[in-house]
Amino acid sequence: MQSLKIKLVNFGMLKCSRVNRVLGLYGKNHNCHRAVNMLICCLWLVVLFSNALVNAQGRNINQDSVLNLSPQNRVPGLSVLKTIPLSNITRVSLDRQDRFIVCTEKGLVTRFDSNGNAGNLYSPRRPADVTLAEAWNGLRIFLFYRDLQEYVYLDRFLTESPNSPVPQDIVGYARMAAPAQDDNLWVIDEADFSLKKIDPVAGSVLLSTRLAPVLQSPKNADFSFMREYQNRLYIAERNTGIIVFDNMGNMQRRLPLKDVGFFSFSGDEMVFTKGSEISFINIYTLAERNISLPADIKAQRVLVSGKSAAVFTDTAMLICELLK
Repeated sequence: MQSLKIKLVNFGMLKCSRVNRVLGLYGKNHNCHRAVNMLICCLWLVVLFSNALVNAQGRNINQDSVLNLSPQNRVPGLSVLKTIPLSNITRVSLDRQDRFIVCTEKGLVTRFDSNGNAGNLYSPRRPADVTLAEAWNGLRIFLFYRDLQEYVYLDRFLTESPNSPVPQDIVGYARMAAPAQDDNLWVIDEADFSLKKIDPVAGSVLLSTRLAPVLQSPKNADFSFMREYQNRLYIAERNTGIIVFDNMGNMQRRLPLKDVGFFSFSGDEMVFTKGSEISFINIYTLAERNISLPADIKAQRVLVSGKSAAVFTDTAMLICELLK
């Protein structure tokens, strides 16, 4: 405090000296000199202490705002920008243009832009629920129908190509099928309980891997989703977790993420819902982060692109902005 007083006095004396030079009083009239110095010093002290008081009050206001912030008013993990009522959602996917593909009962497919505006609609000739949808290719959308043992590709206008049956001479019963990045197919064959990569055009099996050794409970296997991403195949099995294979069908690791019904990817992260949170796991480092959902949102699936997300509940698609 003493040093602060000395600095303020010295600062005031400096100003006095400059004013005295201007007035021509320096060194001529000592009484006048002292009077002017004292007056100017007092004025500077008043100004400086007034500024300090204003700044201190400003800091107190900011601190009170933070300290009084109740948990109910804290910034949530996301902000809902738009709600689109939807029911009976069976499958969802995201393409490279940040458009959302939503499948509902009887195989209806609707494409929404990143703002949640509905665009093209596809209605299949034979109504059947979509078992797996994959739109990441960008130029075409893959749809697999387990009940029909068929798959179809839609172009960018959601116009279908002829339905293609899963080759029955090389696959007994396709529990699930997904496109490979080399235009072949990954198939979980329930007949011999294997993972196969097939060339549907040539009708040949390119590779086959037994699944029983990698599952915790083969007899109760419940495969919910699979997708090839960045040269790896990810398969979600509710009792085991997420099993990761390389592009030659060799198992690399098991992620202990049980009861995951659906996952997607955003950059190097796998994204899925877990209770009241959206979970992000780096597929290389396995680092995990989570974003809390508002208490009134019961998310079933989520698609993330940058700071935007589509959160799917039983009754709606929510277009959201991620805040963390």
